[in-house]
Amino acid sequence: MSEFVVTHCDASMADCAELFLKSLAKCCHCIPIVYHYGMTDAQRGALINANHNARMYELTEREFVGRIATSKVECVKECARNIAAENDLILGMDVDILVKSDPFEMFDMDADVFVTKRGNEWKHPINGGVWGFRANRPGLKFIDFYTEQVHNKDWPPYRKYLKKFDHLYEVNWRVGQDFLNVIAREAMPFECEVTVLDDAWNYVHDSGAKIMKDPKRQAEQDALLAKAKAAYDAAAKDPRIRILHFKARMKPEMPRYARMLGIA
Repeated sequence: MSEFVVTHCDASMADCAELFLKSLAKCCHCIPIVYHYGMTDAQRGALINANHNARMYELTEREFVGRIATSKVECVKECARNIAAENDLILGMDVDILVKSDPFEMFDMDADVFVTKRGNEWKHPINGGVWGFRANRPGLKFIDFYTEQVHNKDWPPYRKYLKKFDHLYEVNWRVGQDFLNVIAREAMPFECEVTVLDDAWNYVHDSGAKIMKDPKRQAEQDALLAKAKAAYDAAAKDPRIRILHFKARMKPEMPRYARMLGIA
């Protein structure tokens, strides 16, 4: 049985991807499948050097640009159907992540599909940065259905969710995460066990907006950033937290946390 992590990014995220791959190399023996767009030879080389198990696949502009969320799901399906073998374990992950311990330990729990919950309250409680499934019959039906739905959006519970948040015609952002939010609370139209994991498996903290026209609002956002840094400092030291996910204004902080964790 093999373990795969599927991720995708463009050249602008190559530095994050390098740290992410280094963290995987330190924590597990998985095979990272990296779908990439617009990278230089030097960037591709750095990613391979970061994790010698990594396999690199180039995406075309048509496959990636303007449809990032849709492309991610397509890449995971490509791995599940054409690279992985039956009963292999597959994780779909973003690249703005540092892994502190073996993420495949989630599969010690008995389920076909795993999604990860935010620790902080938000309108979308499930975050799409970390999710996984077994390449068994229910898991493969899941990834086929997932891909079909980000294309067609015709499953009533999913379509209702998309309409609620005005995402019905979205393909670049949200659609993938929206689907995970729906299956966390609605049964899919076939037998498939979904387990919702807590934020130890995908730690995310709001870091505020970078530019606000109102100085008072900006002060509030800067206070959120300071709070986020303190929260990530604590999470980096907390053995319960397995995965750190850096969003928005915390993304440039990834190298500091990589050094703190002995990754880079």
